[in-house]
Amino acid sequence: GLADWITGDTNRTLAQVRNFYQSAIDDIGYPMILAIEYLLTGGISDVFVPMVVKIVMSAYCAVLIYRIALRHFGVGTARIAAIFICLNPNIIYWCASMMKEAEMVFICCLAVDLLDKALSSNQLKFSSLWPGLLAGLVLFFMRSALGLALFMGVMAHLVFASKRMMSVGKKVIAGV
Repeated sequence: GLADWITGDTNRTLAQVRNFYQSAIDDIGYPMILAIEYLLTGGISDVFVPMVVKIVMSAYCAVLIYRIALRHFGVGTARIAAIFICLNPNIIYWCASMMKEAEMVFICCLAVDLLDKALSSNQLKFSSLWPGLLAGLVLFFMRSALGLALFMGVMAHLVFASKRMMSVGKKVIAGV
């Protein structure tokens, strides 16, 4: 795959990789994340490295869920939400399997947290949206429907935002 091509384990050309992934744009995110993980760990071709990354990402999902729930519902609900995400059997299962769902859940939680933090402020600046939008773009390349749903939610929030948050001109630009 792409991880082997980037780390130099096989002799593939860029055209071969492009033709391999041209059929589905939503499947190129996971090989890219694996390639980055392997490059950062020195090219160790073992399943232990992605498994540890999945465990750390899944554990940090509880922190992200806690922060989102704390902003909207308070400390008690945030604690329960974080405990529920820690005890979710899917999260535990995905840590031991080589599927992209653990990374997708983490990136989705990260994008929602960053976008929610930016959109919950009294004054909306488009520069504060960029980190969340970049995480949403990574999510789009992993599962296009999930990324599009995230972007549509952001657009709906921007269009229906209060006047103190955005002017009418900015709402029209965001809606287009």
